[in-house]
Amino acid sequence: MLTQTCPNAVIMLTTPPGDYLNGRPNPMNSRCVAELEKFGAEHNMPVWNLYTIFGGESALANWRGANMLRPDRIHYQPEGYVLHGNMLGDAILTAYNNYIGNKL
Repeated sequence: MLTQTCPNAVIMLTTPPGDYLNGRPNPMNSRCVAELEKFGAEHNMPVWNLYTIFGGESALANWRGANMLRPDRIHYQPEGYVLHGNMLGDAILTAYNNYIGNKL
């Protein structure tokens, strides 16, 4: 419905950053990322692969070590959400500036 209502809108998908399941990296993370990337490619939608950017399974240990994850090992501490938001904003601005630069 969104593409019908706003045919010129760019819809960007983002992958989950990864999480733990039963104390271990969730094995569904990489499968979910693959499906989102496949869907994005099939529907001409950009995908911001947060899972890979953060380092996949190994990033979770780094985030825990930096106290960026809450004890549930799924949600961020406030600083983690700020970092996530800043990284997404930077990625959008970089993509936009590259797009505009290619149009000039």
